[in-house]
Amino acid sequence: MILSPPESRMRLLPLLVLLFLPLLGCDGDPTGESTAVASVRAEGLTVLVGDSAGEDPERPGYFDFGTVDHGELVHHSFRVRNDEPRPVVIQKIDVGCGCTVARLSKVTSSGEVVGPRSDLPNHLLTLEPGEVAELALRVDTTIIKVKNMDKLFMVRVISDSDLTPYLTLECHLIVRMAFQVFPEQLELRHMPVGGGAVKPITIKSLSTPAGRLTGVGELPEGVTATLRQSEISTIENPVWVLDAGFLPPVQLGRQAATILVETAAPDGTPTAPIEIQIAGNGVPDVNISPSRFVMRPGLGAESGSVVDGELETFLEGHRFRVTAFTIQGEAADHLEFQADPVLPDARGQSTRWLLKLSTREPGPTGAFTGTVVLELDDPQYATLEIPYVGLDF
Repeated sequence: MILSPPESRMRLLPLLVLLFLPLLGCDGDPTGESTAVASVRAEGLTVLVGDSAGEDPERPGYFDFGTVDHGELVHHSFRVRNDEPRPVVIQKIDVGCGCTVARLSKVTSSGEVVGPRSDLPNHLLTLEPGEVAELALRVDTTIIKVKNMDKLFMVRVISDSDLTPYLTLECHLIVRMAFQVFPEQLELRHMPVGGGAVKPITIKSLSTPAGRLTGVGELPEGVTATLRQSEISTIENPVWVLDAGFLPPVQLGRQAATILVETAAPDGTPTAPIEIQIAGNGVPDVNISPSRFVMRPGLGAESGSVVDGELETFLEGHRFRVTAFTIQGEAADHLEFQADPVLPDARGQSTRWLLKLSTREPGPTGAFTGTVVLELDDPQYATLEIPYVGLDF
């Protein structure tokens, strides 16, 4: 087909526009320099990727520590460059794992090392255009709870950057342990003063061939720990049970201790011991909560004229019955008391009793004090006293 001159010009016009379009800048500048500069400086905070093992050019801001042994301290430094045309202030570093400590710094053009500021709020470090900040991370593997499994944690850099105000960095590692401990930290909660508390901890070898547990290190005073072979243990897959806890008499309040379990390689060579943390709260054998009943009759029946409490034993196997009670003191004639067992047995004994002190009509006036005396069918705890007080406001 032969085109007429007007038709051929119409067909060629779009082709000419396409040929000359790349020569034009955003503002009609044929050099295109403004576009090139904008694209370079529109990156915000840029993570620089090095050539060390663990870094991935295809995934900037990510570092893989790989598999590390429990107990090691591992380090990595991220380098972040300011590619904006103005200074950027790094305001805060959020570390997503308690196992990690972050240290921020930069090196100026004169070679001076500048650390973070502490005199201004939301102002750690100022990066001039082109300057590079170093964020050094130190990871303590003993604090990481997840063992022999993938662990991914994040560090967030918060700044006043227009383009990257929240820059997220990621780290991955696997903390390798020759033994698996469950639970890793033993919480005994309530430990009666006269009874103490002991619970089992299971320890399993994860190495092939299997490692061995050879004994328990020297124990702190008042702590007990006995190592025994589990019923499910085999030669190929050995499993141990550590019965650990606190011996009576236990001190009141929070108690904590560290137990060292000695280990050995398959050939018998001693290896690093396993550290096991145990903790609990020393409490009275029989506890009344609250320890004092406070009443405010003036606030009304629902809020101030009724006080609820509990009477509970923490001694293993201990059950008792509240056989009687008396209210002694001021306003005794205006008060009522009730004690109800929770899941009592056939003899009416229980490990826990619900208590209630309330006012009766006509209610007491003014301030008052007194004591509720409980009688129990337990010769060791024949009577218990609950002080009460009434406030006139």
